[in-house]
Amino acid sequence: MKKGFPFPMSKPESIVGWVWAFVHVFALSYILYALYTYVLADMGVKYTDASFNLVYYAVSFVFLLVFLFNYLRTSFRHLTSNFVDALSSIAIYYFIYRLSMYLISLLLSLVYPEISNPNQESINELVKLNKNMMIVVSVLLAPFVEEVIFRGVVFGTIRKKNTLIAYIVSSLFFAFYHEWQFFLTGFSWSLLITTLTYIPAGICLARTYERSKTIWAPIFLHMILNFVSVTVQFGL
Repeated sequence: MKKGFPFPMSKPESIVGWVWAFVHVFALSYILYALYTYVLADMGVKYTDASFNLVYYAVSFVFLLVFLFNYLRTSFRHLTSNFVDALSSIAIYYFIYRLSMYLISLLLSLVYPEISNPNQESINELVKLNKNMMIVVSVLLAPFVEEVIFRGVVFGTIRKKNTLIAYIVSSLFFAFYHEWQFFLTGFSWSLLITTLTYIPAGICLARTYERSKTIWAPIFLHMILNFVSVTVQFGL
């Protein structure tokens, strides 16, 4: 393990975490849809896209909280014992992320002004349809689930072997996660570009975890980023 970076996830927890990472990214939405189609629909249960997202993230939230509880509890102790480092890490990488995204947006407006992000457009529509439910998903559930998976499991386990590869793999996996389903309808360069715009967030969140030595710091930073995004977008 790299000196100075506590990673209190046991080997069984790491295995469970990696398995669930792939379940959450690639399979869970299809499992839930099949459950609704073949079981719940016959019982008269109805759902909206917003409620589907709520259940999707809630299932992963509960699973990770239960099966990685010891890791989360130990990491929380690191938060309380390194609170100043955690707070400063959140502040520093919040502004670094905002600056990087401003520069990226400026560049894209000059060279590719008509580009749009289908994932963000989908989220915006869901917030318009069910504001309160999507705020719970975007600000509370998604940051916890995504940080535990992409920074806790992916970045943390790989970093024990190689720091650079940990940054590359976790950031690319995080970016791919947000857009991969749109690639199923066909490849486009604009979609590839919007996918790559998630990489700065992946790097900043991983660096927040590394610097603060607690997974709770990137969780809180992710919550802040999503909260600001929602409030600015919709003037809440």
